[in-house]
Amino acid sequence: MTCFIGMPKGLTIGSYRRILVLLYKLSSQSTKMSAEATTFVVDVSPSMESDGYLSKVIAYLEYTLLDKCKRGRKTDWISCYLANCRYSKNSQSISNVYEAQEFVAPVTSTETLRIVKYLQSYGEETSGGKPIADGDERVNTESVESMVQCLLVSSLDMKEKFKTRKMLRQTVVFTTDVNGLDLNDEEIDVLREEFNSRLILIDCREKTTTNSKDNDIEDSRWGHLVKAIPGSMIFHINDLLEEIALPKPTVVKPVRIFAGELRLGADVTAIVPSSDTKDLSSADDPHCLCIRVEGYPATKRVSTLNRKLVFKDEQNGLKQCEPVKSVIEYEVQDDKADKRFTVAQQSIAKAYRYGSDYVVLPSTLDELRYYRTSPGIDIRGFLDRARLPRYMLNSESRFILPDTRCGSAADMATFSALVDTMLEHDKICIVRYVAKRDSEVEMCMLCPLIMQDENDEKVRTLILNRLPFAEDERVASFPRLTNRTTTSGKKIEDNQESENSKIDALISDYIDSLDMDSPVKHETNPDTHYYLPLGKTTKDTTLPLPGDDDETILLKGNDPFRVPAIHLHRQKQVLLEWIHQKLVIGSEELQIPEMPDVLREKIQPHYNNKRNDTGMAELVKLLNIKQTEKKFLADDEQFDQQDETTENIPSLESILALGER
Repeated sequence: MTCFIGMPKGLTIGSYRRILVLLYKLSSQSTKMSAEATTFVVDVSPSMESDGYLSKVIAYLEYTLLDKCKRGRKTDWISCYLANCRYSKNSQSISNVYEAQEFVAPVTSTETLRIVKYLQSYGEETSGGKPIADGDERVNTESVESMVQCLLVSSLDMKEKFKTRKMLRQTVVFTTDVNGLDLNDEEIDVLREEFNSRLILIDCREKTTTNSKDNDIEDSRWGHLVKAIPGSMIFHINDLLEEIALPKPTVVKPVRIFAGELRLGADVTAIVPSSDTKDLSSADDPHCLCIRVEGYPATKRVSTLNRKLVFKDEQNGLKQCEPVKSVIEYEVQDDKADKRFTVAQQSIAKAYRYGSDYVVLPSTLDELRYYRTSPGIDIRGFLDRARLPRYMLNSESRFILPDTRCGSAADMATFSALVDTMLEHDKICIVRYVAKRDSEVEMCMLCPLIMQDENDEKVRTLILNRLPFAEDERVASFPRLTNRTTTSGKKIEDNQESENSKIDALISDYIDSLDMDSPVKHETNPDTHYYLPLGKTTKDTTLPLPGDDDETILLKGNDPFRVPAIHLHRQKQVLLEWIHQKLVIGSEELQIPEMPDVLREKIQPHYNNKRNDTGMAELVKLLNIKQTEKKFLADDEQFDQQDETTENIPSLESILALGER
């Protein structure tokens, strides 16, 4: 039986149904991105080459294609075209349009290196440096305009390749000529009808204002085309380069990891089943408040880069790495024959040490070693939020929400009332948590939180985090969470626990004033610093595109409570630089790059000159600290002291004589 205690103030059945629908969308959202086809159109006109803008485009393409190689998605298609090119190679035999890469998926390092090397060698003036493949036709024209033709060719190739397949189709155009489209409004409408993908325009000019969408772009032919095609966007190349340099954390996937009951006042026999007593179901317990809930990951621990054992095979001057398989064999030592014998895996069993012998438990006794548990969360008490230090949280965080599959409106109302009550009284829960059947029991903390989703709907949730256990207390000391009492049962207040409580508080404030972390800006809603709605963080494409301003500010911030895994981002930077120097450029030695400023600022100590002079003066007074004056000796007294010290030092001969004796 699920208890219903009434709705919180200001909420109706309709609002609960909307929240249930939102939570269902959150839980049922697919973790896989839909299929997408991306066409990169690079303007290689003389202005792009001479001013060095092409190198920025190459840097972004190299990072993007390598990221797609890492993902290895079979539904992520890419192609690449060069507009205003000196060569011609395409399916429609259009001049000055070069197809550098036809549609391919999944993206591999072969296609990535081919595209990047071609773009790098294209700008070279020597004819031998340009990789002209079979069928390429060189056009000796210095000024050509083939951007419109390139867009049409890429659109036709995309239609021919995927036909009516449902997928995200997008064309990314890199150019500096915002007025390069010689089209009127009618021709733009015709191009919009023929164009079957959204357009992402990348402005590669020098950025003159802080806003990437300059007015001249909005009023240009490119701007009218972007407005005409639904879902199209405009970015600046500098914003893209800044985006790939930011240490962006991965989005936590909304995978349901827990489903059970949140119980308050449950009988101990319902929590810990026993063979001696008859189990009492929590639903039949009249003193138990039972709410069906489910859990989703809120934060996840970052993992190191994966490494595998491989065999380096060098044949015909090519280095190839082949994966190897590991085989485990068991051997025993025969002392009499002084030999080793191989033992089958079926003969191996785990034994327990008992004195000098080993004991293997039979199957009937081995089953008794396991502590049978069922998934659920049992509230064992409430605690003031201020009494729980932050460093007592020892695990990943999880969102606890009302069950959207087997729950009801009563579960939603009861859960919401519990969250509102805890927030009103500034309390947290100490709970007994079992994640799944027969798993270990954990003592955890539940913290209430109200968030707003992308539709500005309030969603109430509890954040679960594990508390310290015995293995944690071996390496650290934690304060008591329960209130101390006298022998008569009278509660001991915090300010009465010792006579030096005021001194301890002043010393704690003084130590906090010496913090070298950057100051934290207190916002009106600090919860948004740690959790964002899934709709604001999930993107419909794998392309690294700039997000909103709030997300960029969070990534650039130096909040000491939200520090990224510096070593992982540094490893990724060095690996990408190794690929660039060794495989793309062909350098023999690796030059380790410097750490980016964004990462350096996050670990750089900051000087804090704010001091509480009043508190320090009071602390000095309570500790009775007095400054001792340095005693100055006269010159003749200092000479006398030096003479006395030199007279007491034994000579080298006397020390050697003592050694001879």
